[in-house]
Amino acid sequence: MVDNSRVSEIKKTNSDLSVNRASERMTSGVFSADYAWVAVGACGLASIAFGPELAFMALEGSTNLLIFLGILTGICILLVSFTYFRVTELFPKGGGGYAMTSQLLGPYVGVIAGAALLVDYVLMVAMSISAASYLVFSFVPAAWKNFQMWVALLLMFGMMLFHMQGRRLYLKPFKWFFIVFLLAHLAFILVGISDHFQYVGEIIDRSLLGTQAEINSMGWLFVLAIFAKGFFLGGGTYTGLEAASDCIQLSRYRQSTERRKQLLVYVACALAFAAASFSTLYLLWDVKPEPLRALNAVLFETVLERFGWSSFWVQIGAMFLISLEVSVLFLAAHVGFRVGPRVLSTMAIDSCLPHQFRYLSDRFVTRNGIVVMGFFACLAIYLSQANIRYLVILFSINVFLVFSLSMAGLIVYWLKHRDEAGSLSGFCFAMMGFVVSSTILLGTVITQFSQGGWITIVVTTAVVAVCFWIRQQYRMARKKIAVVDESFANIPYGSEQAANELDPNGRTAVFVVGRSRGSGMHAFLWVQRMFPGHFTNFIFVKARTVDAQAYGGREAMEAMRVDASVSLSFFVNFCRSHGLRAMSYLRFGTDAVDELTALAQEINQSYPNAIFFTSKLVFEQENLLTRMLHNQAVLELQRRLHNAGQQMVILPMKV
Repeated sequence: MVDNSRVSEIKKTNSDLSVNRASERMTSGVFSADYAWVAVGACGLASIAFGPELAFMALEGSTNLLIFLGILTGICILLVSFTYFRVTELFPKGGGGYAMTSQLLGPYVGVIAGAALLVDYVLMVAMSISAASYLVFSFVPAAWKNFQMWVALLLMFGMMLFHMQGRRLYLKPFKWFFIVFLLAHLAFILVGISDHFQYVGEIIDRSLLGTQAEINSMGWLFVLAIFAKGFFLGGGTYTGLEAASDCIQLSRYRQSTERRKQLLVYVACALAFAAASFSTLYLLWDVKPEPLRALNAVLFETVLERFGWSSFWVQIGAMFLISLEVSVLFLAAHVGFRVGPRVLSTMAIDSCLPHQFRYLSDRFVTRNGIVVMGFFACLAIYLSQANIRYLVILFSINVFLVFSLSMAGLIVYWLKHRDEAGSLSGFCFAMMGFVVSSTILLGTVITQFSQGGWITIVVTTAVVAVCFWIRQQYRMARKKIAVVDESFANIPYGSEQAANELDPNGRTAVFVVGRSRGSGMHAFLWVQRMFPGHFTNFIFVKARTVDAQAYGGREAMEAMRVDASVSLSFFVNFCRSHGLRAMSYLRFGTDAVDELTALAQEINQSYPNAIFFTSKLVFEQENLLTRMLHNQAVLELQRRLHNAGQQMVILPMKV
């Protein structure tokens, strides 16, 4: 015999264990601590492959400005990076710019940031693949150039298939590629600058005199416009910080604020150093653009020829360096496929996207999210003809939109926390970061509006509109459910007392309940009405998603546990007051469907005569949209239980 106190103790212990397991999942991460730095570094440094070239080409022959552009770009990278670190410190459990803006600037501004992030991750994947194909085609005959877009599409399709199959991205092989990439490029930069170091003074003098001559002949406004165009296009390419910070949230580095900050500092410093160094090398070695070839490939060959190598070995050396950049670009694209769906999940939890995307199972986020991302990435590659310059314009606008909103959120944060240590310096850095980010954003929109910038604005606006419409649909559904809850608010308790223990061999009704008390009572009363006296045991189960929403850590999870336990206690106490044997189970995890599936197996082992029940929403006017927005988790759970040979009945609840 088990008394009530013992049952309560067991339930509390099981719930605490569930919280502990969920907390461990939240801190275990997708990437291990040994290799997470590879993914983070790739996101930040992949733009070296095309960023300096785009800045060089944007100057339209005014190479005298290049050295100043490189220095300014490096400074801005460090400023925005160091300011953005505060975002990851305030939200160590993930969410990035979306979490920052939602919490500090309101949910409506958060939707704008989230929509921009969704578009950005699609473009990040498309841009990485397009840049990789562009580098590869620098070493093939010009007649083959027409196949570049199709090769990029083929690579994108292969990457989609890889991730759709649920394969895990192992970073260990990429570790050595990335180490060689860092060492090879560092050695190349040092050798390239040291070999022509005697010309540095001459280059500076030439740049100053050439800039002064251009100002005298064309006016300082014209020269400033050219410089700004180069800065907007060049600076907009070094924007892997959002992906890098979100990538850290998937790794064990998020357990340590200091380690996380150190890693981002290293990436930011390396990126700023590389951006300034490549701009300097273009000037020192007087690199000239060649049609259909990447400027980095031309630079590599120019420097290697200086050592007296034969044409064959020069080609091999240049291809080796380019292949390292291609491997880093591929890794950045892979990381985009890993991180991007989590933005879908975070926004779905907040009802900005269909709820089916909030579950991190294969069928939902991992598969459907990848299909959505891959489809639109392929569309971006096809429509842009794999033109990296065009994709960068689209990409940088949304990136700096997110940065600007995040910096605005930081300003609000420091205004609300003026008493904290370092609030003044934090406010000043946030203000400078906002000025820089918003300036690049406005400058890119104005100068590149007719060159494709309007497309990003239209697409992002459309995504924002869809998110707001989905929020409204869920809000209307919650109001209808609230009416159902209200009808059960005053349902009276009975006066009987149930037996203390459940009968393992008795017929058991298991009810999967959600946040709505009305849906649970609807299912329970329906079963009692249709099968009076048939079931001996009544079990109520609940699973809560705790990944992207639990920004507050264990304290927030404990509050969720208390809230869910109170809800379950209502059902258990109601049954016992009517002389029915009842108990409950509570689980937490990153995927509620996974948790319920595992819990169903445990219950079925203890109570083999169990039948599962739950409710689904039925609308007066059913259509494709209502089916897409509602009941997906219920149908998926039923599919899994049926495949496992377990019985589950879905009861319609009209709202």
